[in-house]
Amino acid sequence: MRGPDEELQVLAKVSAAVVDRELRKIGEAELELETAQADMIADMDELKRRHEAVIRPLKAKVDALVARLEASVRAEKETLFAGNQTLALGFGKVSYRRAPDHVEPADGADWDEALRRMRAERKHQYLSVTYRPDKAALNKAASAGLLDAEALGELGLEVVEGEESWKVQTDHKAVREAVGQV
Repeated sequence: MRGPDEELQVLAKVSAAVVDRELRKIGEAELELETAQADMIADMDELKRRHEAVIRPLKAKVDALVARLEASVRAEKETLFAGNQTLALGFGKVSYRRAPDHVEPADGADWDEALRRMRAERKHQYLSVTYRPDKAALNKAASAGLLDAEALGELGLEVVEGEESWKVQTDHKAVREAVGQV
């Protein structure tokens, strides 16, 4: 019996029939994988369904208790926290933070509208400009010979040879028919 390395050496002298045989092997393995994954997903869905009936009311209970505590503590914040932002007690901590005030688009507007208005009103001090390399333009210039290796090197760039990629795609219908899983 041959090992995997020997089989690869044999595949080096490959014919269309050999490639098709290997595609069938891959397809059969993919079908086994799909079946196992589908079984796993079905098992996980069943497990979630069984536990959801217990988890949902417990989550609602926790959420309600937290909301009640927050409302109570908020009402007595000055007294309880005495200038601090965290109240550490025997069974845990309660803390609060206030995010700083910040600018957002007003109702009915969005950042694109705000940008348009700032540009129209010449409020450039509130705008930022982001520069990034235009890769498409660089590739086009390098392909056209406008940027040679030396010019690219001065910019800290170089042309890198494109990598070859392969795609193996099996015909699952044909594999199912071949193994009798129609």
